[in-house]
Amino acid sequence: PGSLFATTHKWVSRYIGDRLVNSGYDTPSQQTLNTVRSKLRPYFIEHLPASLRATLLEETGAHLLEKSLAAGVDCDYGKSVLHLLYLLLSPDVRKLKVTLCCYYGCRDLESVLRCIKKNGVSLEYLELARSSLLRMDPLQFRNVLTSATKLTTLVVRNICSDAMLKLIGAHCSTLQVLIIANSKQVTDFGVESLCCRVSIKDRGQGESEAGEKG
Repeated sequence: PGSLFATTHKWVSRYIGDRLVNSGYDTPSQQTLNTVRSKLRPYFIEHLPASLRATLLEETGAHLLEKSLAAGVDCDYGKSVLHLLYLLLSPDVRKLKVTLCCYYGCRDLESVLRCIKKNGVSLEYLELARSSLLRMDPLQFRNVLTSATKLTTLVVRNICSDAMLKLIGAHCSTLQVLIIANSKQVTDFGVESLCCRVSIKDRGQGESEAGEKG
């Protein structure tokens, strides 16, 4: 058997995930979201450290995805992810991994990205993925990048595009690792846009350093 912490962590993650899913069946979506934000969130934010909430976010999210895939067609997955983020994500969390809803036109996707923008100012690791090959609105993605200015690792599996690469080059000045696996909308043009942004920045720094030496 695993450690007591691992066993308890898994149980808590599954409990939170099951409660989020079941609450969506019992009450209207907006009422559930208001309850999460006003009554439950303050307790979790105050009593759980950011590092623990980060691991709960990842494991509970994986549990929600597993339940959604097992159900076959589950249009409420995006709503459950939104409620989870509002429950546990705060500006002191440094790592976030989210599998976005795979349904085109998901009504909760914009709210999910808005929540990440609002609470992701300290993120150093961000992973956004979809289980199917669907593109993301570059403008919504830009809103996340303009907030998460401390990113060193960015994973955009299945969803990256040329427009997103251009935005990454423009806004992610501290980025060290970029993973765009299975993003079939990326072309040589997008890679050139990313590299061009980096090259221009490096050249500017070199000229500045040369001027100081002179």
